[in-house]
Amino acid sequence: MTDQTFKSKGVPPFRLDERPTLKIAPKREGPAVPLEIPTPDGVLELFRDEIVVREAEIDREYGAIVKARSGVAWDRPYPGVETLATPGGPMLMRISFRRLINVGASNEAVRIRHDLRQLRNDIRAAIPSESQVVFIPPRMTHVDHPDGIEIICYTHGIVRAS
Repeated sequence: MTDQTFKSKGVPPFRLDERPTLKIAPKREGPAVPLEIPTPDGVLELFRDEIVVREAEIDREYGAIVKARSGVAWDRPYPGVETLATPGGPMLMRISFRRLINVGASNEAVRIRHDLRQLRNDIRAAIPSESQVVFIPPRMTHVDHPDGIEIICYTHGIVRAS
């Protein structure tokens, strides 16, 4: 194409030895994480971010195993983590996170994220090495209290030996 062709298409002519100028935005001051009190949906989003959902189509298999093993006690290796071993089959895992959000508290999102990271570490510790775990998408409910709102996030999954 010629310069004339570029002009007819509205493209300004340029030279190969010209370099575009790069504009760099000024550095922003302030906290990287907003220090606000999260909504119930915000807590669910934090839960979803920290407890990674890998598959959503395991409810049927999970339900069948739970039904077949009804009456068997679940182990609680860590707070919020329950496991059920199945002889010759996968291990089931239930995860729950409860948090009372006090409307007068500051840095609530930071505290929740810290607690969820601890829960994630506990989940990893409860999973045997060389295993794969898949969780359903997390669910959430809440209970109103006089001093705040209690958020309850939960999920369950299947741990398979690789």
